[in-house]
Amino acid sequence: MGSARKIYAWIHKNLLLLIIAFTVLIYLRWFWLTPLVFKYYNDPNAGFLVGIVLFIALLIFIAIYRCVKDLSLKFATLTLIALLSLINIWHIVAFFPKIENRVICDGRTYYITWMHPLGDYQWTFDPLTVWDGLQYESQFFGYLQDPFEIICDDERGAANIIRTINGVLTYSHGMKKVSYYDWAGTQLGQNRYFLAWQCDEWGINTCDLETYTLHECTLEYKSCDPLLISYTDTSADILVLEADKISNEIRLYDDYDYNLERILIFTYGENPRCYVEGCQILEP
Repeated sequence: MGSARKIYAWIHKNLLLLIIAFTVLIYLRWFWLTPLVFKYYNDPNAGFLVGIVLFIALLIFIAIYRCVKDLSLKFATLTLIALLSLINIWHIVAFFPKIENRVICDGRTYYITWMHPLGDYQWTFDPLTVWDGLQYESQFFGYLQDPFEIICDDERGAANIIRTINGVLTYSHGMKKVSYYDWAGTQLGQNRYFLAWQCDEWGINTCDLETYTLHECTLEYKSCDPLLISYTDTSADILVLEADKISNEIRLYDDYDYNLERILIFTYGENPRCYVEGCQILEP
C-alpha cells in the first residue's frame, strides 16, 4: 500500500509534466511520419502546425498555473488546461497520420501514411515520406487515393510505389525520381508497361505541356527502363495502354475501348510507329 501511495502521489505531483512529455513524443512521431515542407504546397503541414499551436497554448497555461497563487485563478487556469488537453487529444486522434506501408530500401526508410486534411474531414490523402539518415523528403499523392504498396528494387536501389487497386506503377524513388501516369498500365509476356510522366511547361496551377515516355518493367515491378517512344501533349486527360498479344505490341490510346472514335497514339513492338502529332520515336 505504501508503494502504491507513493506512486500515486508522484504521478499526481508530476501529472502536468507527464502530459507535456507524452505530447512532445506524439508530435515528434507526427513530424517523423509527415515532416514539414515549405518548398511547395504540402497539405500535411496544416494539421501538424495547428497541433503545435494548441500544444504551445497548453504550455503557456501550465506555466501560468504554476506561477499564480490565487486559488480562484488557479482553478480557472486548471479548467483551461483541462479544456486544451481535451482539444489536443481530439486533434491528435482526428488528424494524426496512420501508417499504411513502411519499407527500408537501399538504406532509406519509406513511409506511406493516410490522414484527413484540416478543415475538410470527409477527404483523405496519402503522403509519402522518405528518411535518409536525418534528411527527409515528403510529398502527397492527392485526395481520396487508393492503398499503395512499396516494392524495393535492390538491384536498382529504388523504391517503386504501386497503386494496388489497378496495379499501376505511380512513382519510383532512388538515384532517379520518376513520376508515372498512375492510371495506365498493361502486361505483355513477361513484362509490365507504364507511362513515365514529366512536365515540360508549368502554368499557374497546372502543367501546360507534358511528356509521357513508355517504360518496361519486370512482372515484379522491378528493373524499369525507358523505351524509345514518347508522347507530348497539352491536355492528355485520359491515356490507356493496351497489349496486343497477336501483334506482340503495346498500344497507347486517348480513351477506353467503349469509345469507338478513340485515337491510336502509338504502337510499340518490333517496329514502333507513331500515328499523331506529338508522338516521337526516340534515338538510342
